[in-house]
Amino acid sequence: MESRVVEDSPISGLARARFPLGDLEKTRAFYTNVLGFREMFDLKDETGRAAGVGFRVNDEQRLEFSAALAATPVRVTFGATDVAKLRRTLEQRGLAPSRIAKDAEGNRSFSLEGLDHHLEFVQFAAGSARSKPGGARSLPRHRKRSTHRKPLT
Repeated sequence: MESRVVEDSPISGLARARFPLGDLEKTRAFYTNVLGFREMFDLKDETGRAAGVGFRVNDEQRLEFSAALAATPVRVTFGATDVAKLRRTLEQRGLAPSRIAKDAEGNRSFSLEGLDHHLEFVQFAAGSARSKPGGARSLPRHRKRSTHRKPLT
């Protein structure tokens, strides 16, 4: 694929990256004690056992580690200022992005697969937890969440 510089790109930065989880306690210790990131939430499996963890890097970025991802590709999410424009651009370049979906807070996103990893692009809606002052800090510190996600509607 030819390398191109995109002027006026709607990509605003890295929003989230998800990685397979090896050792939960070692991961927690490294990202909190060594790097100083704040733990945002725990990921729980169907039985309620710890299955992952999320960390706040800054107001707009977070890292997630999940045991459920052990057999799946790495997932990376980019923030975007205009997901519709970005999706059209990717289609014009011969790629097949998913349809744009909206979550419960009104955030709009789409994904792109077919690489050795999964890419997601999200435009945070005005009024969503991630768009408010403090961004990700406004989310609960230890939010219990299932590793099984429902499709965006």
